[in-house]
Amino acid sequence: MSLPATRVAVREIDPWFVAFGRAVGAALLACAYLRLTRAPRPTRDQWRRLTIVALGVVVGFPLFTSLALTTQTAAHGAVVVTVLPAMTAVFAVLRAGERPPPVFWLACGAGVVAVLTFLVTTGTVRGALTAADLFLLAAVTLCGLGYAEGGALARELGGARTICWSLVVALPATLPVALTAVLAHPPRAGAAAAGAYYGSGCVQVVDAYGQVVTRC
Repeated sequence: MSLPATRVAVREIDPWFVAFGRAVGAALLACAYLRLTRAPRPTRDQWRRLTIVALGVVVGFPLFTSLALTTQTAAHGAVVVTVLPAMTAVFAVLRAGERPPPVFWLACGAGVVAVLTFLVTTGTVRGALTAADLFLLAAVTLCGLGYAEGGALARELGGARTICWSLVVALPATLPVALTAVLAHPPRAGAAAAGAYYGSGCVQVVDAYGQVVTRC
């Protein structure tokens, strides 16, 4: 539901606010969770790695998908985003030292070919990718990096604490951007768009990210 909800939200709400506003809301919930569970503070090295996670899953993926869906459909975006597992696997090898079996790479390669075939046959690729496709590819790349780094870090901090600390790390950046975006373009959204905005933020930042980081 993440991409369809984001698509509805960006029709009436500034995409920068859609991306960063929900990250701020999730960060407030994360602070409450960390306080209630008395989570120990990460080490200096873990803070550095949390910054990488935040760059991918708190900032990169929400921002670039929001920008892409201002001009592209959620269905199209969902197909392009299916290359995310392959991208995550690449970073899992580079950052986490994992070694997936050959059959995994074969399946990932087939998936990437299928996505590229889709882009060509739908007329998207005609000498150059569209801006929306570039945004989606940037989102997938950053998210794959964040997932892989978060999966490795979750072995030390746990999945829930990894994503919560990542939201806290990103707060000094997400809060001022969200405030600037809402002041520059005050949202005048109807009930449907507002509901999609909050629903998208909950699923994409809190639930889905927490689950994926835990499973990686």
